[in-house]
Amino acid sequence: MVYIFDTSSFKVLGNYFPKSFPTVWQKIDLLVSEGRLKSVREVLKEVEYGNNKQFVLDWIDFNKQIFLPPTAQETLFKWVGGIKYKMNVGWVEA
Repeated sequence: MVYIFDTSSFKVLGNYFPKSFPTVWQKIDLLVSEGRLKSVREVLKEVEYGNNKQFVLDWIDFNKQIFLPPTAQETLFKWVGGIKYKMNVGWVEA
């Protein structure tokens, strides 16, 4: 199973200090080493510019390979004002 982390996932990790919760971080590191923890480039930007704990930012800096660029299919969608638009196709899903 692959786990996809969004911005809120990284914010929650800020509550788990590595010295106090080493097992949590060991398991997360294991998921990364097995290629089972992924995120996207946009989440990386949000986390880096958000209000996050330094130890989370340090971990992210060491594990940047988990932040993937969007696929071609993912780039077809754009959110505007809470509405999902499929780009270059002509339909709107509210």
